[in-house]
Amino acid sequence: MGSSEHFTLPRAAPRLREVNAYLGWFGPASRAMQVMSAGTSVAMKVPGVDKLWSTVGERFVQGSTGGPDEQARSKSGSHIVAVAYDAAGRTLSEVHVTGIDGYTFTGRMLAWGADRAAAGALKGTGALGPVDAFGLEELIAGCAEAGISEQGAGGAALSADRAAAPAG
Repeated sequence: MGSSEHFTLPRAAPRLREVNAYLGWFGPASRAMQVMSAGTSVAMKVPGVDKLWSTVGERFVQGSTGGPDEQARSKSGSHIVAVAYDAAGRTLSEVHVTGIDGYTFTGRMLAWGADRAAAGALKGTGALGPVDAFGLEELIAGCAEAGISEQGAGGAALSADRAAAPAG
């Protein structure tokens, strides 16, 4: 799943070396999307394939339609799994979060982040990941407010994992 937090979390928890996140927006087609993504990644390394891919995309793929309407969005949701590993490849933590569809969540989180930034709540300057920018507790609360939260714990396990992870 494309996101910046994979790259910024190790600053907040130095023991982390890798965070993999998996997005379940495609329901039963999620595994097929994973296989297609892996195949596309390999194919794009073949000389000329990127140009062919662009040409086909320009010809057959319609530009943005603005996304699905509210009725279509209300029929879906999100299930995201993140697994954090240490330098030896051992699993440090696994978290599942669920909630509303990705389009609505994205819009709400952008608005939430903009409101917090306008209110002077940023905890740093420059290129910041969400945890760097707002702090973990505030981000967990913002995500829940926007419609996605940890399954069964309301974010408590995320906080406990961070507090328990020793630096270094």
